[in-house]
Amino acid sequence: HQYAIDNVMDPMHGTYLHCTSHSMAEGERTAEMKHRTTENGFVFEKEGQTGVNFDWVEYGSTGARWLRLSIPYRKQFGPGGEFWIVGYATPIDANNTRVFFWRCRK
Repeated sequence: HQYAIDNVMDPMHGTYLHCTSHSMAEGERTAEMKHRTTENGFVFEKEGQTGVNFDWVEYGSTGARWLRLSIPYRKQFGPGGEFWIVGYATPIDANNTRVFFWRCRK
């Protein structure tokens, strides 16, 4: 389950792996990263880039461990605004994990 969490916790992967996607074609391919503590976990984010691509991800523990991020959609590809993803990586046994993602948008 840790590999699944680590994959989502990488804001740089959107710029490389999804660079031909209409939602992730923008943004810098290099960035200084920063870690910010929150009440229930932390945010890992690109410094100086917000609202351009997959720029940040939040990890929280509030009785369940979850991940949250947003990706801006450009207006020409729908209603515009943010596309939210909330995810859970649930260990099944020592070698298997089930990953759940809820995708929310306008």
